[in-house]
Amino acid sequence: MQAYEFEFSAITGKVPDSQGRMDLDTELSEHTSGWILWDQGAPVGLAAIKDHGDHREVAEFYIVPSRRKAGLGRTLASMTFDRFPGAWVVKQLITASAAQDFWGRTLAGLDCQDLSEDRYLDPYWGPVVRQRFTWTQPNSLPFPPKALPSPP
Repeated sequence: MQAYEFEFSAITGKVPDSQGRMDLDTELSEHTSGWILWDQGAPVGLAAIKDHGDHREVAEFYIVPSRRKAGLGRTLASMTFDRFPGAWVVKQLITASAAQDFWGRTLAGLDCQDLSEDRYLDPYWGPVVRQRFTWTQPNSLPFPPKALPSPP
């Protein structure tokens, strides 16, 4: 989570505290679960998912820069959605164009039902790009079993 916060600090304006740590925007709790993507014995990605009751939201999603463009993000997204069929929301900051590009490509390439995209005024983040969709059944992406996300 720290790597994620540091990478987005150029957009959010956050600075580390006196111990060199960033405040986290998403804390794991009863309604927020966290998943780590492992590849070749190393943690290379994460997802934090908020359960709002009537839908789930991707609150945080990150793949380490050296492992991007290898399909790991799409795999983590698909595996995460598979765990929780139903209504989903994904949001990106207006200024996070790389995140918008990733989610646009990823969701268009997955079997999302009723996919829509709009701009939304988030109470915490301000203006965001938001995708909403329904995930109905597992998407069998070929990927080595060693890369399955495991809870922290």
